[in-house]
Amino acid sequence: MISPDVVAAAVARAKAQLGKPYLLDAKWEINDENPVGPVDCSGFSKWVLAPCGITLPDGSYNQIKVCTKLDGAQLTSPPPLCLGFFEQTVIVDHVIVVQDEENVIEARGEPYNAVINRPIAKWLAQAGFLGFYAPPGLL
Repeated sequence: MISPDVVAAAVARAKAQLGKPYLLDAKWEINDENPVGPVDCSGFSKWVLAPCGITLPDGSYNQIKVCTKLDGAQLTSPPPLCLGFFEQTVIVDHVIVVQDEENVIEARGEPYNAVINRPIAKWLAQAGFLGFYAPPGLL
């Protein structure tokens, strides 16, 4: 289990990137505190969780495979730094990071093309949303 201080620092690190550009397949160096340039959703989640000692693979379709699906109340009120996954067809193609009780933060393509935050409630109602998952070692 990761300490609340480390979780808070990772969330603050993620929020500091709001507005950074999105680009499919773009990654940031995980140890770069002030990354420059675009990032995609899985590169963003990987970067956010790295200082917590959590190593994620590239690609949201691979990240979901190493995470544990949450159940019960955690499905609608997931802990910070849990991940949410989305699929449009038959493959997982988007990942979001829980920021707090009400919001997620994500590197999002059209129409935003940036790192943004949105209410969790928007994701719960989104077609193709698969639920929230705990990365290895978070809980």
